[in-house]
Amino acid sequence: MRGEEFVGCSEVPKVLSKRDLESYLWSDEILTKLANSEGQSPQAQILINKKNELLSANPLTGKAQDDIKAVSGQVYKFCISTLSLTQRGNTAESFARDTLAPLITPDTVAYKELETIILNG
Repeated sequence: MRGEEFVGCSEVPKVLSKRDLESYLWSDEILTKLANSEGQSPQAQILINKKNELLSANPLTGKAQDDIKAVSGQVYKFCISTLSLTQRGNTAESFARDTLAPLITPDTVAYKELETIILNG
């Protein structure tokens, strides 16, 4: 972003330590918490492995390896099918907003990182 975009703005823009907010929502920690919240703790590693497999293929399609947005639809579908979830939204975006975001609680690393960026960044 160029400086002139913030003319008249008294706040300095906050910079995330990860690529984007979705990186926090689809993190290993939150996927683990999702599986645990569904009483399916053993499935957590399966979700994480699939996410990592999809991310590792990103460069083959010209995407950055850490671009979770590029694979979030596939990860979403895998989570839904693996955990047999119903009525959790029809898109990766709605699933992330309505199901994953509430799992970012004060006891998570994701919450603490975001809190530090927002309050101290």
